[in-house]
Amino acid sequence: MAGARLATVGSDASQGTVYAFSEPAGGWASATPAQAKLTASDGAAGDQLGLSVAVSGDGGTAVAGSAAKIGSNAGQGAAYVFRSSSASPGLSVSAPSSGTAGSTISAVSGSLSSGSSPSGTITFRVFGPQSSAPTSCASGATTVGTASVSGNGSYGPSVGFTPPSAGNYWWYASYGGDTKNNTAASACGASMAETVVTARPPNTAAPAPPAKAPPAACHSARSITLHVYLPRRERLRSATIALNGKRAKTLKHGRRRVTISLTGAAAGTYTVTIRATTTNGRHLSGRRVYHTCLNVPLAGHDSLVVRALTAGRPGQRA
Repeated sequence: MAGARLATVGSDASQGTVYAFSEPAGGWASATPAQAKLTASDGAAGDQLGLSVAVSGDGGTAVAGSAAKIGSNAGQGAAYVFRSSSASPGLSVSAPSSGTAGSTISAVSGSLSSGSSPSGTITFRVFGPQSSAPTSCASGATTVGTASVSGNGSYGPSVGFTPPSAGNYWWYASYGGDTKNNTAASACGASMAETVVTARPPNTAAPAPPAKAPPAACHSARSITLHVYLPRRERLRSATIALNGKRAKTLKHGRRRVTISLTGAAAGTYTVTIRATTTNGRHLSGRRVYHTCLNVPLAGHDSLVVRALTAGRPGQRA
C-alpha cells in the first residue's frame, strides 16, 4: 500500500488516494502498475487520504488515515477501512483418453486460472467405471490425490490412479480456496474429462517346456575275478593289486586268483594294476581297464600292458 495524500481526485485538490500493489512471482522489480486505487466515498478537498496506511497480514484489509474535517472540526481526521473482494478462479481437468486395466494413469492435470495469488490445495477425484458421467459430483468418487497450490498454473495429483477394471472413468477436481480466492471446481457432467479403460490383453506367451529330469544314476553291480599267469618256471612270491591307483588286494603264498568288486561303483573307467614278485626275484606287472554302465564293451579302450604277466580278459564290462 502507498498513500498519495496530496493527490487530486476529480476537482478536489489534496483529497488524497491510496494505491494497492501485489508482489508478482518475479519480485518487486517486475511489478506492474497498482492493482487498485482506493478513495474515500465521502472525500473532499484537503482530506489528505493516505496520510498513513496499514495492511493486514493476509493482505485482505487496509486502513488509511485522513485529515478530514468532521462536522465543524477541521483536521479532526478519520480512518478508512478497505477490504478486498475474493477472486473467483477457474479450474479445469485434463486426463488421458485411454488406459489399460491394472496400469497406472499418471498424466492427470488440473489448471487453475484467474486467481489472486492463490494458495491452498486441489483435490483430484475419479468416478467409475460407469458408462456415463455423473450428474452430481458431491459424492461417489474415489479420491486419487492432492496438489499444493502456489499461484495460478497446472497441478497434478500426488499419486497416480490404477483402474481395477475396464470401463469409462470420469475426472473431477476441486480447489479449497484461501483468504483471497473463492473455492472452485472443474466441470461435472457430460463435459468431464473421460478416460476409456480397456481390459489387459491375455498373456499369449508359450508356456515353458517342462524341465527334463536328469538321467538316473548308473551304478555297477559286477565283480571282476582275476587270474594271474606267470611265465614258465616262475613261481609267485607276492602280488599287490591296485584299483585306480589305490591298493585293493594282496596275493601271497602262491595264490594266483583274486576278486575285485565294482558293486555300487558309479559309471566310469576303472584301472586294475598288478605288481608281482617271483621267487626268483623278478618284478613283473600288468594292467587291465574296465568300463562300467556301458551298453557295449569298449574294447578299443583296453590298454593292457603285459611284461611276462597277464591278468583277466581284455575289454571286460562291469
